[in-house]
Amino acid sequence: MTWWSFTFPVGTCVTGAEALARHTGLAAFGALALALYAVLVAAWAVTARHTVRGVLSGALLAGPAPAPPGPRRATARTR
Repeated sequence: MTWWSFTFPVGTCVTGAEALARHTGLAAFGALALALYAVLVAAWAVTARHTVRGVLSGALLAGPAPAPPGPRRATARTR
């Protein structure tokens, strides 16, 4: 599920660019907000695809693997 983490910074940039466009009235910030929104929608699509693939394969909902066995006990005496 870590791939969802890269959508949040992009969403924050979209929100910031849109607020700058509204505050300053500059069309460049509006275009930037629109371009970043397209990147955000693509990021959502990628993460949703990975999530569905993980659920369908069972890898996402699987429990953790068992821990490896510890080191073997020594049979000789040590000083």
